[in-house]
Amino acid sequence: MRISVTDFRCFHIANDINVRPINILVGENSAGKSSFLSAVRFLLDLFREDAKATFNRDPFYLGSYEQIAHYRGGRFGRAKEFGFSFTDRVDLPHLERRQRLFDRIDLVEQLPEEQSTDISFFNNRSQPAISDITFKCGPFGFSASLKDQISLKIFGPGIVLDIPTKRVRGYDPLIYDLSFVEFLIRDGRFLLRGPDADRSPHDTLLGFVYDLYQSAKRTLPREVVASAPVRSKPSRTYNPGESIPAADGEHIPFVLSQIKEFDKELWTEVARTLTQFGKASGLFEAVNVKRLSNTESGPFQLVVSSGGSKSNIIDVGYGVSQCLPILTDLIRAPARSLFLLQQPEVHLHPKAQAELATFFTQIVKRKHHTLFVETHSDHLIDRMRTEARDGAFRPEDISILYFHRKGHDVKIHSLTLDGKGNIQGAPPSYRQFFLTEELRSLGVKS
Repeated sequence: MRISVTDFRCFHIANDINVRPINILVGENSAGKSSFLSAVRFLLDLFREDAKATFNRDPFYLGSYEQIAHYRGGRFGRAKEFGFSFTDRVDLPHLERRQRLFDRIDLVEQLPEEQSTDISFFNNRSQPAISDITFKCGPFGFSASLKDQISLKIFGPGIVLDIPTKRVRGYDPLIYDLSFVEFLIRDGRFLLRGPDADRSPHDTLLGFVYDLYQSAKRTLPREVVASAPVRSKPSRTYNPGESIPAADGEHIPFVLSQIKEFDKELWTEVARTLTQFGKASGLFEAVNVKRLSNTESGPFQLVVSSGGSKSNIIDVGYGVSQCLPILTDLIRAPARSLFLLQQPEVHLHPKAQAELATFFTQIVKRKHHTLFVETHSDHLIDRMRTEARDGAFRPEDISILYFHRKGHDVKIHSLTLDGKGNIQGAPPSYRQFFLTEELRSLGVKS
């Protein structure tokens, strides 16, 4: 996947950011790292049927259009529109299976492996609303205009169809729901009028573009999980709650109790993986759930084993309760999920920070997750480089995104690793502060 943002928050233009299995976001405070994470989540949620896209949900609260659109200063002022773009694969095997059912397999041969989607937003009653969306894969795709009067065009080789939109009812531009666009594409043949309404070229193009769009959506992550930099406080006793992921990890105690009670196979995996990380990091030897009653709905405690003794989670170091939500969600999430992690090293000793990096590489290899990790930890980054150097993880699967502010704008530098774990493509400003501090500590005047 490649992502671009235009006139969004502190970014005037940030083009073609390559998404790798592990993406490390680095830079000074207020350099746009969290804003970029929020853009990634919004984009993916917009196309996931089980999610509601919004610019204001924990842990990302971006405000209204005035706070979201880029401000360039002077005569440029506030941007009149902002936009996102992304390029990703299409599930061609799925598309081929669908097209064989309708004898349209010849159309698949005209396709590249990638699709592109462009979305722009405008100011509608102080809130961002979708202005236009365009989806393309080779000569096929659609474009929808939603700003003033809703219109939809379907295009293919040498043909463009205007789909009537009179049947669209109750569309709210401030609710980011594209399902009505899919409805118009799928049922467009019933909306077209005239002598050609039911003839093959229209039906073929509409059906193929609909299946193509669905096949493109199939390559998106199965789940998107975002965590906050400061997570929930431990408690001595917990009561049953909700298993819906929360940015502060408040759901994790209940999740662990449910897994242990009802999914023995998953509990074995979770307990084993937690123990491996706990021992390697020196944080703990095991984490267990202790029920305080005989009923499933009764209270329970989290018990941490360390140094041969067992303690309530509230009586051990704060680092345990802070990293437990991240570890558990990564282990239990379905394969091919995407995680947006803000400062996962919070409250962790440098040794544990380094081991967290090793845990990330191992879980990504095992479950094919995609991670965006916003961090200020050199220990985490250096362990990633070591893992790449030692062959435990492919260097090309790690990207370091360096956010550098200059004036009103922020530039994202995509840095890579070579086979020895060396950082490639770093600008002069990268790590300049650390080098200056090191020279000062040595008594060298810069």
